[in-house]
Amino acid sequence: MKRAALFILFTIEFSSCSLDDAHIQKHSWLHGSGYSVGDWLTFDDTDLLIRNDTLFNADTPLGIITKTTRGFIGDNEFEVTSIKTGETGRYHEK
Repeated sequence: MKRAALFILFTIEFSSCSLDDAHIQKHSWLHGSGYSVGDWLTFDDTDLLIRNDTLFNADTPLGIITKTTRGFIGDNEFEVTSIKTGETGRYHEK
Protein backbone atom coordinates (compact mmCIF):
# COMPACT_ATOMS: atom_id res chain seq x y z
CA MET A 1 0.00 0.00 0.00
CA LYS A 2 2.81 2.40 0.86
CA ARG A 3 4.51 1.66 -2.46
CA ALA A 4 1.33 2.42 -4.39
CA ALA A 5 0.86 5.71 -2.56
CA LEU A 6 4.49 6.71 -3.17
CA PHE A 7 4.22 5.75 -6.84
CA ILE A 8 1.10 7.89 -7.28
CA LEU A 9 2.70 10.80 -5.44
CA PHE A 10 5.88 10.70 -7.55
CA THR A 11 3.88 10.30 -10.77
CA ILE A 12 1.86 13.42 -9.98
CA GLU A 13 4.97 15.35 -8.95
CA PHE A 14 7.00 14.56 -12.05
CA SER A 15 4.18 14.74 -14.57
CA SER A 16 3.26 18.28 -13.54
CA CYS A 17 6.67 19.90 -13.27
CA SER A 18 6.53 22.25 -16.23
CA LEU A 19 4.19 24.80 -17.75
CA ASP A 20 3.45 25.20 -21.44
CA ASP A 21 3.31 28.48 -23.36
CA ALA A 22 -0.51 28.44 -23.39
CA HIS A 23 -0.66 28.25 -19.58
CA ILE A 24 1.81 31.12 -19.21
CA GLN A 25 -0.17 33.30 -21.62
CA LYS A 26 -3.49 32.64 -19.81
CA HIS A 27 -2.25 33.96 -16.45
CA SER A 28 -0.75 37.08 -14.87
CA TRP A 29 2.84 37.08 -13.62
CA LEU A 30 4.67 39.15 -11.00
CA HIS A 31 8.40 39.85 -11.31
CA GLY A 32 10.36 38.15 -8.56
CA SER A 33 14.06 38.70 -9.13
CA GLY A 34 16.78 39.35 -11.69
CA TYR A 35 16.15 40.36 -15.30
CA SER A 36 12.84 42.16 -15.77
CA VAL A 37 10.69 42.72 -18.83
CA GLY A 38 8.11 44.41 -16.59
CA ASP A 39 6.87 44.29 -13.00
CA TRP A 40 3.53 42.73 -13.94
CA LEU A 41 3.09 40.61 -17.09
CA THR A 42 -0.28 39.93 -18.68
CA PHE A 43 -0.75 38.62 -22.18
CA ASP A 44 -4.33 39.78 -22.87
CA ASP A 45 -4.74 43.05 -24.74
CA THR A 46 -0.98 43.67 -24.92
CA ASP A 47 1.75 43.18 -27.47
CA LEU A 48 3.37 40.49 -25.29
CA LEU A 49 3.37 36.97 -26.70
CA ILE A 50 5.35 33.75 -26.54
CA ARG A 51 6.50 31.91 -29.65
CA ASN A 52 8.74 28.83 -29.42
CA ASP A 53 9.80 29.69 -25.85
CA THR A 54 10.77 33.24 -26.86
CA LEU A 55 9.06 36.21 -25.19
CA PHE A 56 8.20 39.02 -27.64
CA ASN A 57 6.90 42.56 -27.26
CA ALA A 58 5.51 43.88 -30.56
CA ASP A 59 7.65 41.45 -32.59
CA THR A 60 10.81 42.44 -30.68
CA PRO A 61 12.36 39.43 -28.91
CA LEU A 62 13.01 40.20 -25.24
CA GLY A 63 14.09 36.89 -23.76
CA ILE A 64 13.95 33.12 -23.85
CA ILE A 65 11.95 31.15 -21.31
CA THR A 66 14.58 28.76 -20.02
CA LYS A 67 12.77 27.09 -17.12
CA THR A 68 9.19 26.61 -15.96
CA THR A 69 8.07 25.11 -12.69
CA ARG A 70 4.60 24.03 -11.63
CA GLY A 71 4.30 24.06 -7.86
CA PHE A 72 2.13 21.76 -5.77
CA ILE A 73 0.01 24.57 -4.32
CA GLY A 74 -0.13 26.81 -7.36
CA ASP A 75 3.32 28.28 -6.79
CA ASN A 76 4.03 28.35 -10.53
CA GLU A 77 6.97 30.26 -11.91
CA PHE A 78 9.13 30.69 -14.97
CA GLU A 79 12.62 31.93 -15.71
CA VAL A 80 13.40 34.21 -18.63
CA THR A 81 16.90 34.92 -19.94
CA SER A 82 17.66 38.19 -21.71
CA ILE A 83 18.72 37.76 -25.32
CA LYS A 84 20.96 40.86 -25.13
CA THR A 85 22.70 40.39 -21.78
CA GLY A 86 22.16 36.75 -20.75
CA GLU A 87 20.78 37.92 -17.38
CA THR A 88 18.12 35.63 -15.90
CA GLY A 89 14.93 36.73 -14.15
CA ARG A 90 12.12 34.96 -12.39
CA TYR A 91 8.33 35.50 -12.55
CA HIS A 92 5.65 34.10 -10.22
CA GLU A 93 2.05 33.37 -11.21
CA LYS A 94 -0.61 35.54 -9.57
